[in-house]
Amino acid sequence: NPTDATLSVTGFHDWKHEIDCGKGLNKHAASKEHLTCEATWREKEKLVHIRKEISILINTEQLQRNKYDVLCCY
Repeated sequence: NPTDATLSVTGFHDWKHEIDCGKGLNKHAASKEHLTCEATWREKEKLVHIRKEISILINTEQLQRNKYDVLCCY
């Protein structure tokens, strides 16, 4: 679709007409491709957040083990 390629690849300069109802940006925002990409992006954001939480938990557990090791040895 030329409109989607214009918005995502080459850019657009006539924003006055681009935001008209049912055209350009609104049409692109409702397109299957855009909705798929948006859903993929949101899923990726969730996974990144989950990985951070897991990393924090693992690091916290390791920190506790390290504290125990230090206290036991000294």
